[in-house]
Amino acid sequence: MLFSRNAALASATLGLVFLVLFISPGEARAGNIAITGGSVSIGGAPRSIDAWANVGFSFSGNGFAASGGASDSGTQDIMSPCAFDPCQPGATVFPNSTTFLDGTGKGTFNGTTIPAWWLGRDSTLLFHGPGVTIPNSTDPTITLSSPFDMTGSIFVHSLDDVNHPVIFSTSISGSGLATLTLEFFPNLGPGGYIFSNVRYDFAPVPEPTTLLLLSSGLGGLALRYRRQRINK
Repeated sequence: MLFSRNAALASATLGLVFLVLFISPGEARAGNIAITGGSVSIGGAPRSIDAWANVGFSFSGNGFAASGGASDSGTQDIMSPCAFDPCQPGATVFPNSTTFLDGTGKGTFNGTTIPAWWLGRDSTLLFHGPGVTIPNSTDPTITLSSPFDMTGSIFVHSLDDVNHPVIFSTSISGSGLATLTLEFFPNLGPGGYIFSNVRYDFAPVPEPTTLLLLSSGLGGLALRYRRQRINK
């Protein structure tokens, strides 16, 4: 009898907990998600009020996707020489930035897509990569490329609610290739290039098993080539 009462009490308590969670659902939180496709772009017309004020993004990975963007969303934090003033050929420009997702768009997780509001300063992506040298050129526009690594935090706000609560959040990471665009300004001082925008294109990261198979295959080819040379 005592066992039955304890079991009934435990069942009732568990049911109450589930009822409270159902009535008052909290923010959903996921562990780190690897971004394997899509892109983020930031920039704006150099030497203007729009300089580094635009952001656009559409990227995905492991059941999660985010898209949106805004113009005049506040200055994106680009950390590179030549971002606001001209640099001469030979100077080094970097793809490094702290990018703030802003504007309206969509968020997808667990197969569900919802309208989303990106509120800037809480969804933050940190990009870092090696510098690239500006070549000796006077072309009006040049593009350079550099690999990058990214880490960040994502907060998906509801677009439908007046208070725009956070309904999903996660940390993310990824890597890929950054394309840097520079524009030539011949009449500013001695003349030179200003870094005007950057696009970060994400690439899939090979899984450890894939890397092992690749290295094994390359090792087999090398061994076969060596045996052929010895036989000859």
